Amino acid sequence: MKEVYQGIFLIEEKGRFSPSDNIYVLAGSDGLIYDAGYGSKKALR
Repeated sequence: MKEVYQGIFLIEEKGRFSPSDNIYVLAGSDGLIYDAGYGSKKALR
């Protein structure tokens, strides 16, 4: 898990055959866990 912005953490699970699975955690008293699905940052462009 790495902090990509203050209070926002990224969990990236790399698969052997499938693309990586990205999950974001927004920390705080009203925290949120967001499953961004498969793909890479390059695919978003």
